[in-house]
Amino acid sequence: METKTYKRLPYGNANFERVITENYAYVDKTRFIELLEKENNSYLFFTRPRKFGKSLFFSMMSHYYDITDTDKFDTLFGDLYIGKHPTPKHNSYVVLKFNFSGLDTGGEEHFRMSFTGNIRQSILTCLENHRDFIPNVDDYINKCEEQSSIGDMLNIAFRAAAAK
Repeated sequence: METKTYKRLPYGNANFERVITENYAYVDKTRFIELLEKENNSYLFFTRPRKFGKSLFFSMMSHYYDITDTDKFDTLFGDLYIGKHPTPKHNSYVVLKFNFSGLDTGGEEHFRMSFTGNIRQSILTCLENHRDFIPNVDDYINKCEEQSSIGDMLNIAFRAAAAK
């Protein structure tokens, strides 16, 4: 009797690269990239209940658009719809990623500090990860580290990304 093997479900795994490279079951939603790029509305709002794949979808989009993942494109997307029909925008952006899971919600002040610390670290990590693509990245990192305002840090990061 032949035993069937099934792919594992990526329950709790929102890392697109791991889902693809570790052979988890994946429902290809990459065709939505084309639709999103053609959307006339500049501001999109994604609503779905918990555990409906929002984080995995955004991880997939991050890998698709981030310039640091250019060398992984065929591995990650080669067998998927968008790998066979790439748009001109693939792997052409500096992507700033936020992950707000694990914030300290033990009180308003704890939350505020945790939230701003998370954003600060995300900005600095983004600049460091894109070191090969942003000229004079150390200048931008130093300017960010001097800021007390998250808004000012974001503006510096956006200028750095535009300099690529």
